[in-house]
Amino acid sequence: MMIGLIKHRISMACTGLLYIGAMLAGLAGFGWGLILAFTVIFFIGLAAQSPDIWPERAADWLRGETLSRNGLRILIQLLLVTFCFSVGRGIGGIAGTVAPLPLGVPLGLALLALPITRLLRGDAGSPGAPAPDTGAKEA
Repeated sequence: MMIGLIKHRISMACTGLLYIGAMLAGLAGFGWGLILAFTVIFFIGLAAQSPDIWPERAADWLRGETLSRNGLRILIQLLLVTFCFSVGRGIGGIAGTVAPLPLGVPLGLALLALPITRLLRGDAGSPGAPAPDTGAKEA
């Protein structure tokens, strides 16, 4: 149970890295074109956190239900990125300054979250993987 709590907190910290990266990009005054890059990073992060919600066969990706569900996911990620980027821009505007950060810092923070998130997930979402141990004892 304690390991699950630790994994959950690390996963939350990784999600925070994604948000902070997008916010720092706005605070540093980078162009709005960077929103697309962060949207892709956020979407990959979503796939790393929940690989079991994605279709396994290529033909399933072309179904209307799958296309609409994933389109909505992309839209939500785009809105999250735009919000975080705008918050950073707003903080910079209120402070009257721009953070002198190279482009690699916000992108690096967001990209750092991806492998950590996937490592925390383990094989639980892979087909044929054993069910995760819940700690319950069999009677």
